[in-house]
Amino acid sequence: MDQLGQVINRGMQRRGIPNYARLAERVGVSGATVSRWVNGKGIPERDAMVRLSEILGEPLPVLEEAAGVLPAPTHSVETLHPSLIELHEFLTGDELTDRQKERLEREIEDVLDLYRRAQGRREVLAKRLAGRRIAGTGTE
Repeated sequence: MDQLGQVINRGMQRRGIPNYARLAERVGVSGATVSRWVNGKGIPERDAMVRLSEILGEPLPVLEEAAGVLPAPTHSVETLHPSLIELHEFLTGDELTDRQKERLEREIEDVLDLYRRAQGRREVLAKRLAGRRIAGTGTE
């Protein structure tokens, strides 16, 4: 069982869903599809993931992370870089020293680096999944 399977099983237990067939019925897929999700042989499509979130009471980002699917970014992180120093100065009323600005810029660059690596991982996952049939598409 993979990480998504663990999250699904935990949610089923918490919500009193007795088996995969019952969960599948509520999500609108086959029991075999749910079994593939639990065993890491496929991942739910977006609409099935949303239904799972609602049925199991798990936040959507938790399910997406467990499935190895990163949510799409809502903005470009690079656009935040120049504004962060201004925001800090506005909120605190203190102007940063050059040394503090350099430190903050290094921290921002670290965050941007993590973001870029996550985007790269997202692209790798998308390419890997493009070659497979994704469980729950109806074309199984």
